[in-house]
Amino acid sequence: MTATLLGVLDRIGMNPRLLDRRFSRSMNEVGRTSTRKILAVFSLIGRLIRTLAVTRPTSCIFFITTRPGSFLIDWVLNEILTLARVPIIHYIHTQGFVDLAARGRIWDVLVRRLLGNAQMTICLGPSLVPDVSAWVKGQLICIPNTTSGSPTAGVKNHEDHPQKVLFLSNLIPSKGPEDFIEMALHVRRNSPAAVLQIVGADSDPEFTFTLKSRAAQLGLDHCLQFLGPKYGEDKWLLLQDATVLIYPSHYDAQPLTILEAFSCSTPVIAYRTGGIPDLISSDVNGYLVDPGDLEALAGHCNSILSDVALRKRLKESALLSYLEDYSLAAYEASWQSAMRSAFA
Repeated sequence: MTATLLGVLDRIGMNPRLLDRRFSRSMNEVGRTSTRKILAVFSLIGRLIRTLAVTRPTSCIFFITTRPGSFLIDWVLNEILTLARVPIIHYIHTQGFVDLAARGRIWDVLVRRLLGNAQMTICLGPSLVPDVSAWVKGQLICIPNTTSGSPTAGVKNHEDHPQKVLFLSNLIPSKGPEDFIEMALHVRRNSPAAVLQIVGADSDPEFTFTLKSRAAQLGLDHCLQFLGPKYGEDKWLLLQDATVLIYPSHYDAQPLTILEAFSCSTPVIAYRTGGIPDLISSDVNGYLVDPGDLEALAGHCNSILSDVALRKRLKESALLSYLEDYSLAAYEASWQSAMRSAFA
């Protein structure tokens, strides 16, 4: 996503330069403190000061976070930018500022100071706005995510044989692979010919073993495929071949996987959480269900598998959603408008 934004900013004449603030090299390192990370923080502060001294940037687009440790680092970096009088544009991909402020008086002051410093704040969608609106003083706008889209985007006119129900995400509890497996049992009862596929990186072998054991316990080991991580062309082929994508994540701001599915004319069923309701309109390009409602998840999945007319309509609408709202062209136009407004 960062590379996409840099490309867009370059094309609209902003001449961007990346100062990478990532500290975790893998999913297993997220949220964990280490000596390497502590040293990386001081290195980042030094690189920012050198950049300000040498290049004198006219603005800074800042991806800010809500994990307490990372938030404190962001706060320090924002103070340095403010002291250097660099206009700040906050780019928010997550929720959690209300929860941070509720931790106590000091945290409330820090959140108020950080969010109030920006000339402009950009959220991914309307669902994320209430989490920051109480503290934002500058312009507050929404620009949804984008993806380059399927290399062969278009509505699939052939009938799916066999029909395939896809889970595509990291294999961690918060992404809902356990929910997918439990739902799969209900789907197989009504659609016995359907193939169910779990695709994603194995971040914890013990957890993956638990998932496979549960699938075997439910008698799904013959129809539920664990395909491991897939990237590039292999990933696109799976999305294009899927009848429906199930995305039972218990929290996500605006997952690119859903947009990638839309670009392949694949409808999506997901939990009504985070920023996902900004992407999916029920009975238009997929369905939203309450988190943990496995019966609703399976019910909508079975409807798509069994109803040819419904399936065709959802596929057409999924692709249209991508082309109109989430294509690279739409993303670039939104950023061009935002930059024009920020520096008018």
